[in-house]
Amino acid sequence: MKDGDLEIAVFVILTTPIDGEDVAVIHPDGNNRLGIFKMVRELLPNGILSWNYTSVLQVTNEGDETFIEVAAAQGRINVMSQLYELGADLSLPDHCPLMAACSTLCKDSIRWLLTEHFDHFDCTQRNSYNINAFLVLVQEGDVEMMDFVLKKMILYRQKNYNETESEAFQNIFHYEDKASSLSSVGLARDGPILDKMGEYVSHYKLDLSYQWQRITILLDLMRRDVAVDYCWSEIRKKPKLLGMVDCNGDTVLQGLIRMGKVDVLPEIYQSHPEVKEFFENDRGINLLKDMLIYHKVDLAAFILENHAQFLSKDLDSLRKNVLLSNYQYNTDFYEKNGDLLVKHFPMYATEISEAREKAKERTAEHYHQKEFRDFNLEFTESTIIAKDETQSLSAIRGILGLTLLHYAVDKDNKLWFVHLLESGCDINATDDEGNLPIHFVRSLEMFNLIIEKHPNGTALVHRTNNYGHTVLHKVCSLRLNKERFSALLEKVIECGANVNQLTKLGESPLFMIGGPAGLEVLQK
Repeated sequence: MKDGDLEIAVFVILTTPIDGEDVAVIHPDGNNRLGIFKMVRELLPNGILSWNYTSVLQVTNEGDETFIEVAAAQGRINVMSQLYELGADLSLPDHCPLMAACSTLCKDSIRWLLTEHFDHFDCTQRNSYNINAFLVLVQEGDVEMMDFVLKKMILYRQKNYNETESEAFQNIFHYEDKASSLSSVGLARDGPILDKMGEYVSHYKLDLSYQWQRITILLDLMRRDVAVDYCWSEIRKKPKLLGMVDCNGDTVLQGLIRMGKVDVLPEIYQSHPEVKEFFENDRGINLLKDMLIYHKVDLAAFILENHAQFLSKDLDSLRKNVLLSNYQYNTDFYEKNGDLLVKHFPMYATEISEAREKAKERTAEHYHQKEFRDFNLEFTESTIIAKDETQSLSAIRGILGLTLLHYAVDKDNKLWFVHLLESGCDINATDDEGNLPIHFVRSLEMFNLIIEKHPNGTALVHRTNNYGHTVLHKVCSLRLNKERFSALLEKVIECGANVNQLTKLGESPLFMIGGPAGLEVLQK
């Protein structure tokens, strides 16, 4: 066979293999050319294939691959080279050998494509999910390859799109998928990849005013501690960045306070006092309320100290809706925040003290819930007592078969939990859905207590209910503040919970996650 013979050969896929061969290769020459032409004409209604044909194989999970994508994913450079010579494209809509190679971390293929064929295809191409080769490597976690590919992609955009280095980086870095609320920062795992992304953000001077759908890149960077110094530097130069409004309606300033990033804010307040107005609205009042409810006393103190003038404009409303909102505050609220509130609102000291006492009285009453309304029970802060002396606490079942132990765990009352165990309640009792008490856990402290008291200890994390939900599935579905949620989730995983275990409906714990805090933990 001479060079070039394959380029003019006719390949015929056989319905029935002959001598084990599925394909017949016919080489035209002066003697058979007319016969081959007639045969091809007769076979045309059956359809034709090209070197860009997409097979049914799925090597990269991106869909049907072309032959050259399969070769790239497997590091078959000789096959890629031959396919390219025969006319296969290195870049088609939604088909990119470079991305296939990146998804399998086939370094030889990546380097061959970006050195031997740098000018022969658009290496910055994105697929239908708006992912490019850089973002594939962000997820794969290979710093060396990510750095190599990013620099090549920037060079390509500078050369072919006439962009500056910074402009090219902006167009490569961002991830915009309508079906996802993640930014490119959210795609990365903690560790070297995230650190390297921080270097890129600073070096290429990422535009921090970028927003898209649910993404505010400045908040995403700060939330994951990426390029924090650069972010503050840009905020100092452009304080109006603090006034951007995120998808939840909070300003960036409010978002930074919510996540506890306040160390530099006094300096910015001093040099740009006008930025305070980005906090001072109804959502700012709600933020103060949240900080008090979640016992973030330092952040509540920051708000009270730096926004006192604003807060004093409508003291009566603040008093009723924040300081003395008795219908929802319990003893913890006043125990943790009472001194702070009295310090900043001494005129309400007596009322705050009275509210604290009322909260103590109300705590016992609060737990007279419908779950156990058919039983004559007395709820105190530390005990549950059956007024009927013949009634065993261990035999009591509420709606859906809840035991009092389930109830104690759900209400995060550790004193109740210990008291009920000492009263003979069964820690292995399940409700009607097969849930153990630990399936209702809502705090790290309660989780540790259950593990300590149960004979199976940490093995409890593997127990499932009737629907296949593990403790991890149940924890992932909780809606708690970030610190409390992350601490509990990390502990459950540390105890051996399988992050890939599926329910009977095929749902992983990730499916249950409702916010970025859980994603950050699961991606570690």
